[in-house]
Amino acid sequence: MAAAASTKSTFELQITGSEAENAMRKLVFAAAVGIQDGALSNLAQPLVRIALKLLMLLRAHRASHVGPGAYVPPDDAAHDNWMTNEQDLLDAVAELEAELTTHYVKDKIDGGAAANVQKRANKRRMLLQKVNSIVRDGLLKAIRGKTLLSHLENKEYVTEEIENLNTITPVQATRLVSLTCVRLIIDIFSVMAKRGGSGKSLFQDLCALPDPSKDSWPTVERRLLEAKSHLLALRPADPEAVIDVMIAMQMHTLLQQGTLLPDEKYREAYRLVLDGVEQQLDAPG
Repeated sequence: MAAAASTKSTFELQITGSEAENAMRKLVFAAAVGIQDGALSNLAQPLVRIALKLLMLLRAHRASHVGPGAYVPPDDAAHDNWMTNEQDLLDAVAELEAELTTHYVKDKIDGGAAANVQKRANKRRMLLQKVNSIVRDGLLKAIRGKTLLSHLENKEYVTEEIENLNTITPVQATRLVSLTCVRLIIDIFSVMAKRGGSGKSLFQDLCALPDPSKDSWPTVERRLLEAKSHLLALRPADPEAVIDVMIAMQMHTLLQQGTLLPDEKYREAYRLVLDGVEQQLDAPG
């Protein structure tokens, strides 16, 4: 009897790039649950939890910045402090370590013999390397061609890992915050929050022509009032600042629409400019 063909494990995530954050969180976690190999799925799930918790901590850190001077992102020591003191992160790490321990037991390398220490380190690195590449590849596939997100596949930490044939370092195997899949999840959510479908797309309604064939009066009125609230939240200093924001949003929309033109050479030209603009928007501060 022929052996059944093995199924390749994949991280299946399908998005438009305009999802609300809560829905996006559920989609990313569901993709981790859906990885075909149960053991790899059990490793991916806590890694997603770690990434999403770190995202919240990074936002809180950014929001706490007051006074003059540029915002300084948290350094490695701050990240490591979170990993050893935040209960949600501790719980996620414990879940991941429990799954790894089942593999150590299965391979009979869980004992206290000195030789087992290196064997466990090798096994840990192999498993995390595998799940990291699966989640990373699924994320890259999901954002490919998405105007607001596609430039993330050109991040140096992503391209370097792919060029190194998906290899992770021994440090990454122990310092989970440095895994590419964790960093990429944080970057995707950060970009979507910065320019995603919430406030800024609402604000574009102020500049768009209402379409009575698609929208009712109450719907248009509600969205315009939401856009007004978003604009006021930006605290423009004066009327000129309001106009500057409107111009910036319209020019950004022009670039986005340019990437949808039928002529490929024009699409590519607009995408190159848009990617440059988005990389500036992604910069700290």
